[in-house]
Amino acid sequence: MKFTVKQGQLRTRSHLRQWLMGVMGLCLLILGLQGCPQSGTTLLVGAASSLTDVLEAITPAFHTAHPTIAVNYNFAASGKLTQQIQQGAPLDLFISAAPHYMDQLERNDQIHPDSRRPITQNRLVLIVPSDRPILTQLTDLTQPEIQRIAVGDFRTVPAGQYTQAMLTTTQLLPTIQEKLVFGQNVRQVLAVVAAGNADAGIVYRSDVQASDAVRIAFTLDPATYPEILYPAAILTTTRDRTAAATYLDFLLQPDTQRTFQRYGFMPLPGSDRPS
Repeated sequence: MKFTVKQGQLRTRSHLRQWLMGVMGLCLLILGLQGCPQSGTTLLVGAASSLTDVLEAITPAFHTAHPTIAVNYNFAASGKLTQQIQQGAPLDLFISAAPHYMDQLERNDQIHPDSRRPITQNRLVLIVPSDRPILTQLTDLTQPEIQRIAVGDFRTVPAGQYTQAMLTTTQLLPTIQEKLVFGQNVRQVLAVVAAGNADAGIVYRSDVQASDAVRIAFTLDPATYPEILYPAAILTTTRDRTAAATYLDFLLQPDTQRTFQRYGFMPLPGSDRPS
C-alpha cells in the first residue's frame, strides 16, 4: 500500500501528528486483519464442591499452557448446580459428582453429549474430629455417645445420596436416622465435624485433606454404594466451545490426573496409573 503526502498538507506539527497516528492506526488494522491474536476467553465452570481444592490447584498450570483462556468457578452441590443450569445459568462446563445429574441435563439437551466423559472418581470415608476417639466399624455409629452424624443432604448432595445408599444397603439407616444432621454440600459436612459440632461424618476421601481438624476413621465399603464417578461435559450455553474443549482435555492429561490423585481422588476405572 502506498501513501502520498501532498505539498502543503502537513503545515503544522499537529497535522503531522494526526497524520502519523492515522497511518499507525491503518497499519494496526491491516495487521489485525492478517491474524493478530483476538481477545481472550473466560470460561465459567460449574463444579461439585468436593472439587474445589484440586481445580483451584490445577488452574495456574492450565493458564500457563493456555494464557488466552481464563477460568472462573462456581462451586456448589451438584444438585444445586443442575437446578441453576436448568434455569438458564450461563455456564460453559459442568462437572458433577454423580452421573444422574448429568443424565438429566443430557435428556434435556443441555449438554453436548459427545463431550461427556468421566474425569475422576472417589470413595466415601467416615471421619471424626481429630481430638475424639477413633471409630473402628460402621456399627459404632449406633453407640449412645455418638449423638450427631453429619452427612450431605439426601436430596441434592451426591455425597449424601451415596451415603443414603450405603446406610440402606447396610440396613443401618433406620437405627441412626434421628442422629443425622444435613449439610448443603460436602464441605459443610466437613466443616461441621471439624468444628466439633458432630461426633462423626461421612465425606469423600478427597475432602479430608482440606482440614487438619478431622481424621479418617475408616473407608466405607465401596460395594455398599454406587461407583462415585465425576462426569464432565460442555454445556449448550457455552460461548466458546473450542476453549471449553481445551479445558476438558486438560483435565484428562497425565499431569492433571496425577494432581487429582495427590488430592485424594482415585484413578479412573481401567486406568493403570497408580493412586
